[in-house]
Amino acid sequence: MVVYYVLALTLYMPVSCREALHCLLEGIKWLLGPEWAVKVAGKSGISQARTRLGWEPLEQLHDEVVAPVAVKETKGARYGGWRLVSLDGSTRDVADTHQDEEAFGRRAASRGARATGADLLWRVKKNLRLPCEKRLPDGSYLSTIYPSNRD
Repeated sequence: MVVYYVLALTLYMPVSCREALHCLLEGIKWLLGPEWAVKVAGKSGISQARTRLGWEPLEQLHDEVVAPVAVKETKGARYGGWRLVSLDGSTRDVADTHQDEEAFGRRAASRGARATGADLLWRVKKNLRLPCEKRLPDGSYLSTIYPSNRD
């Protein structure tokens, strides 16, 4: 149930943790029938349950579920020899802890996304002018994006 609760937190981000749990339990009550009583735990109970759960079941769920949807033959899934990947840009504020820094490290700077060897292709506004500065062998070209028209 706590795994479902953690997933519900992502669906109900604007509301309190307790309200997200209430929404989840109302859904469970609907599934099980009106004879089931639903009592929402307090903040302490919720926190203790999440601590008991730990991160391992969520990692296991991620590893079993998250995979590319498209295969090589899927139309629009590739550009040239590259597989297209979309990231939704969601962010989550979390506590800045020493344990997190040990587990995940810190970026050296806010730039340098290509340091891993990945090639990046960015979606931009349709009215952005992108003059061809250099034509590449695959038919694409290089252009420079500036912060404003003045630049």
